[in-house]
Amino acid sequence: MADWHAPQDIREWFRRLFGIRPVLLVLLISSIFILELRFDWIERALGAYLVTTNAARPESGAIWEKGKQTLTARKTLEQIVTDRQAIQREARGATTFNQIAANVSTGQGVMLSGDRFRNLYLNLPQEVAQEIISPYELLRIAGQGH
Repeated sequence: MADWHAPQDIREWFRRLFGIRPVLLVLLISSIFILELRFDWIERALGAYLVTTNAARPESGAIWEKGKQTLTARKTLEQIVTDRQAIQREARGATTFNQIAANVSTGQGVMLSGDRFRNLYLNLPQEVAQEIISPYELLRIAGQGH
């Protein structure tokens, strides 16, 4: 049976240091360390475990918040684009400026082709038409091809 007290001489120190158990323990630990450095098996095992438990983890943290903000921004942009397209569709189908003005809110604009604008402009009463743009200015713009 081994003595569990401090060794008495250098010979006993070497015998305890280079015995079968300490050498096997050092070999085992160093082989695990070298295999980990070579094959990354601890990271792979940990990653596989995290993948299996991912569904049960709560959605919190900076990355989740950015994802939620991105999703909200995309939905808002889709809504804005849909509203704009609907307003443009209604403006193209309008027969008077009053119909266009009823569909467009303050600060929003509507794109009309030059021909469509001229047709709507010519249907306006002369006093109202001159407040929008003078006929001479309209002729000048149309003459330039704009």
